[in-house]
Amino acid sequence: MLISIIIPTYNVAPYVEECLDSIAVQTYQGAVECIIVDDCSTDNTRKAVEKWLEDYKGSVEFRAIWLKKNGRQGNARNVGTRYAKGEYVIFVDSDDVISNDCLEVMVKALHDYPFSDYVIGNMEDINGGPAYLSPNTPQYSNDRKWIMRQSLFDGGIIAPGMVNKLMRRDLLIKYGISFPVDVIFEDVQFSFLLGVHSKAVTFLPQKVTYFYRTNRNGSTITSISKDTDYAFTSRLTIVGNLIDKISEEYRSIQAKALICRYILYMRITDVQTINRHLKQMREIEDKLLSVQRRGVRFISSIYFLFPITLRRNILITKLFTNIIRF
Repeated sequence: MLISIIIPTYNVAPYVEECLDSIAVQTYQGAVECIIVDDCSTDNTRKAVEKWLEDYKGSVEFRAIWLKKNGRQGNARNVGTRYAKGEYVIFVDSDDVISNDCLEVMVKALHDYPFSDYVIGNMEDINGGPAYLSPNTPQYSNDRKWIMRQSLFDGGIIAPGMVNKLMRRDLLIKYGISFPVDVIFEDVQFSFLLGVHSKAVTFLPQKVTYFYRTNRNGSTITSISKDTDYAFTSRLTIVGNLIDKISEEYRSIQAKALICRYILYMRITDVQTINRHLKQMREIEDKLLSVQRRGVRFISSIYFLFPITLRRNILITKLFTNIIRF
């Protein structure tokens, strides 16, 4: 079975070789391709990658794509997915590493649970710290509503990050699951749609397969998310996109999840930023109300009448979120 690994790169010269090394030593005996998509790096990332590929003599098929226009990480991942040929795909960030048996244990899990749409391994900070999945996480679930609640709502055990998930490529193609471009937090949209359309998921809580770096200087989230306007409008754009993509099956859960996410965004954004984007907010709120059932629509409309300062109150947001989501 061919596995496609997709690695977007941007200004990661100090880290990318370590990432590629971890791909090269995989114990999985099947076919592996690794697609590196560079998003117009301005440092020595391209030279580092080209030198590494020149020296590599192993069995993994590496390909590098050098984009001519910067489109951010979501676009780079979309490009990699379009070029992928594998039955399953997995995203790896270029400043992270995977365990040498990452693919082997994930593929074994697929053999044990062949109806899984994706496998998610455990992960932890490369510098140490608690693992991401609790030991009590179930090994397998084919409960659609449970999967959606764990994927779509904030605080679920399936976080929106897209790395470390070995996913069926035909599922992504069938439902047009891709990343939005020209925004940050693009993982939220992808993982939301993946949660909506996945019928079964396998978890590996006992096995750490991925090691990530946090708060790296120069990373996209560290640098761009400091622009509060860009961060807020990105979040609003993603909510709007997802409203348009609500499927009829389990429509109520999706609509509730989006309004809860919108309430969360109100709480974590400062008043000044919110006030600069009231028009876009009103448009999103009208769309959110239009897809809700009567009871949730009524409760949400009350929340929307509150002044911004009250909308950001942690007790109020928790109260409304708890009422809406159940």
